[in-house]
Amino acid sequence: MTTPNFFTAPGNPDEKIWRYMDFPRYVSLITRGSLYFSRADLLGDPFEGSYPVINKESRDQLADQLLSEMPKDKVPADWKSNFLKQFSDTYRGMSKSIYVNCWHMNQFQSAAMWSIYSKDNKGIAIQSNYKALCDLLPNNFHVGVVNYIDFNSAYLPETNIFVPFVHKRISYQHEQELRAVTMRIDHEAFARGEWPGNQTEGFYLPVDIKRLIDAIYIAPYAEKWYEELVVDVTKNWGLEKFKLSDPL
Repeated sequence: MTTPNFFTAPGNPDEKIWRYMDFPRYVSLITRGSLYFSRADLLGDPFEGSYPVINKESRDQLADQLLSEMPKDKVPADWKSNFLKQFSDTYRGMSKSIYVNCWHMNQFQSAAMWSIYSKDNKGIAIQSNYKALCDLLPNNFHVGVVNYIDFNSAYLPETNIFVPFVHKRISYQHEQELRAVTMRIDHEAFARGEWPGNQTEGFYLPVDIKRLIDAIYIAPYAEKWYEELVVDVTKNWGLEKFKLSDPL
């Protein structure tokens, strides 16, 4: 797998990464032997893939500059608004073509992540590492640390469509997120001039689960019957990498 330089790697290639999930998603993972990549605009953040305020202001200035260079008697009155709308529609369309698989970086388990993803103490966490994830993905998939920035003062280069998808608002900093990202386009719809086309909500990418998973953790304070259920299902698929969850 090759990665553009704006996808930042963790300082340690063996950095531990975690996916916290409920039981149905865990069963889907081990029975399918696949990672699920969700369309970026369906991740739950309404600002996913958006640009900071300064970027929008720079587009406005660009439109004014272009207008100043055009013959005033030949420019439609709504040219600027249409120009800016085209920018906006293009980037909004990008979110429907970008697919993401999210991980949490931490050397230890996270009480916050258990709280978010483990209702009624019935969650499961799989622990992997950065290098293993990279090694298992094809070349058109990229992995990088999410950068948390102030969207009121920062500027993002608009040289590559992936850039806004590895940047999020500071309010999400607790996620300590690492992302695997790729792009898929409905080329037939695109050829017909339909942007972004009828993009699928997500897809499963087959990976070697035994190489991916270093350890499997059951939610702290899970009831005994639930622990036994998870252990039995996991062993049926040839995985025996359990570790005790830390008391929180």
